[in-house]
Amino acid sequence: MIPLPPATKKKMVAWLPHILDGYDYPLKETDNILPDLIAPAITYYFSSVGTPSQFSAQPLRTVRNKVTGEMEEYWGQYHYATMNVVLRANDKDELGAMWFSFYNQCLATRRDAKIYHHGWRFLEVLDSKPLDPQRLDNGKNLYWAQVDLRFEYEVVNVPDEDYIKRVHNEIEVDEGDEHISWTSEVRDNVELPVGIVAYIAPRGD
Repeated sequence: MIPLPPATKKKMVAWLPHILDGYDYPLKETDNILPDLIAPAITYYFSSVGTPSQFSAQPLRTVRNKVTGEMEEYWGQYHYATMNVVLRANDKDELGAMWFSFYNQCLATRRDAKIYHHGWRFLEVLDSKPLDPQRLDNGKNLYWAQVDLRFEYEVVNVPDEDYIKRVHNEIEVDEGDEHISWTSEVRDNVELPVGIVAYIAPRGD
């Protein structure tokens, strides 16, 4: 399991629609979906993070360092995260409007974040379902629905060890020899000799 980076989590929560049908609903993070929590409100929690989605410890992008001016390669991989969102209201019609607005905004803004620029993106609505109405201690009714969202995020870093960034290849062929010489030159003039044995068929007269 790869934890969700705090900065990425903050961006996901900031994207989460909360102004629904003209009303700004409070957001509350909790893994407790019991009906004793406040309503109307939106509660959420991440039920799953860290499932690998793409790549494994390889370069994802190259960015110029604004201080040094050097190009830096970010290495890492992509992972999935699932957020469970519960919409809560005291009125059935209010929940319906709230639910419809939330769902539509998720789809309308799904391309706002691009993983290669922002480090995360919203992928899809995994599930959207009503929950059984409840009676609160204050005598009011609780109408609620759960919407499960799937995100993809990156975990990257710039390696602190030196590594090969560019390789210069030279290939030499001698017509009188069956061998091809191939030399790859990397940083600090270190050479990686590679020998290839090839059979050259004689030319017919």
